Amino acid sequence: MRTSIRFLKVFFKSMGFLAPIWLFLTGVIFLLGVMIARRENLPVGDGIYFAWVTAFTVGYGDIVPGGAFTRMLSLAIALTGMIFTGLWVAVAVNAVKIALGRDFTRHDHDGT
Repeated sequence: MRTSIRFLKVFFKSMGFLAPIWLFLTGVIFLLGVMIARRENLPVGDGIYFAWVTAFTVGYGDIVPGGAFTRMLSLAIALTGMIFTGLWVAVAVNAVKIALGRDFTRHDHDGT
């Protein structure tokens, strides 16, 4: 239980420190979704939904951009989503490392 609490403290402190970055990435995904909705004559909610499904590389296929420009925007959303996800995963991995008090980068095999 103590390790879990320490993990959460480190994770949220780190995410707070990196808030400008992940908020920027969130804004980019959101705005690109709005742009796609307007270009493809979709409701704005559908464009935002499409953007987040694309950003998290789920890609249900229920909304598919038809134009070359909106397809390029979709690629930009996917790349931004990979950075967004990578940021969260990197912070989580670092929080686990700190919470467990271990250095997983060492490669010696003597148990230290």
